[in-house]
Amino acid sequence: MKEILFLKREDGRWTFPKGKQHLGESFVVAAIREIGEETGIKGLRYVGPLGSTDFRYMERYQGPAKPVAKTVHFFLFEAPKDALVKLPGTEGIVDYAWVRAYRAFATLSYRNMDRIVAKALRLMVEDENRS
Repeated sequence: MKEILFLKREDGRWTFPKGKQHLGESFVVAAIREIGEETGIKGLRYVGPLGSTDFRYMERYQGPAKPVAKTVHFFLFEAPKDALVKLPGTEGIVDYAWVRAYRAFATLSYRNMDRIVAKALRLMVEDENRS
């Protein structure tokens, strides 16, 4: 049974690893690095792109809050069968769960991510059929 890794943020929402691209990194390389930093998982196999999503939030670091527009690019990776998750205790991540693929929509906290999850499920089936 295929499973998808979800991360639980401090606000209680379930989502996926994500982060910022470093100068000179491709989106895929940045995704592999960020997944490693947020979960400790190494040895990922790239399966394919899942698309992107745009959203806005209020940045409240110092001074008055300012609106920020952000685009996040998502990719499907396969983790090694013996992958161990080791949360670093940073990044606002408080828990994780390997969720069976058929429960992914019920677990995801952000409805604007439904099409990303749908594409991931399609790619998982296609990848399995190629193997």
